[in-house]
Amino acid sequence: MKLKMIAGMMLIVLGVFCLSACGDKEEEAENQDNANTLCEGTWTGWTYLTSSILEKGYANDSIIITVAEDGSLTGVFKNATWGTATIVGINATQAADGSFTLTGGIGNFVMNNKRTGGTQEFSCRLESATLSADKQNLEANISANMQIGHGNMLFAFHTGEKTEIECVGTWTGWTALTTAIFSKDYEGDSLTISLTADGTLTGVFKNSTWGRATITGITATKGADGSYTLAQGEGTFLMNDRHSNQTVEFACTMEGATLSADKQVMKANISAFMETGHGNMLFAFQTGEKQAGQTGETE
Repeated sequence: MKLKMIAGMMLIVLGVFCLSACGDKEEEAENQDNANTLCEGTWTGWTYLTSSILEKGYANDSIIITVAEDGSLTGVFKNATWGTATIVGINATQAADGSFTLTGGIGNFVMNNKRTGGTQEFSCRLESATLSADKQNLEANISANMQIGHGNMLFAFHTGEKTEIECVGTWTGWTALTTAIFSKDYEGDSLTISLTADGTLTGVFKNSTWGRATITGITATKGADGSYTLAQGEGTFLMNDRHSNQTVEFACTMEGATLSADKQVMKANISAFMETGHGNMLFAFQTGEKQAGQTGETE
């Protein structure tokens, strides 16, 4: 009798356990479906591409996320230059703060082939992605293996506009140098502005006589007239020492720069402090050829 009672109690406990486990699994599945459904949407933004031979930013990219028939998510990333990546099998989890983490997912990247005018297909995957609780800010890392050429490519997508991308380029012109002991103009100088992975700009100023300045952390704003203002950045100036035939490094700063709406006219003031000799040096760069009466000051 006792054995029957014990066996009966064990069956009841086992039944309760199974019901609880099944309930937990059903709840997990329901939570997964809910999280996935909440992540549907379309986002536009900019992308920073890193490969073995190229680093570059692109504007006006997009990601569209939809729920597939099996309940998982499908993501479609579009870049006008490179093509379209379709990634399936993505799942989302929601954190206590309401934000989402998207994981998993593999697919194909149909890339534009500039040489043939056609397309080529490469495998790709979602390395990581996060979506803010208000669903306004999506960040995603998508990798694609080109096998040859660029090799493994990483597309880092960010929601929103990036004014800095519009300021990327190379300009040639002339420079008016002012120091504590002399002033002189130089022709054939250049200024190259490039985007970095953190979304800021790096400027490289070259003067054949004095050397090269590399300035990081530059940001840009766009005015109502379409022109751009580049805010202060800091860096180093590798200056040519004509006495020793070597280079000497000095701290330098981009004091300010402007770029016209048509991106043809760049003006920039770069200062470098030489502890001895010339003291503070101001390089006022302008695009184009020097005209009579021109000065090197930015507007």
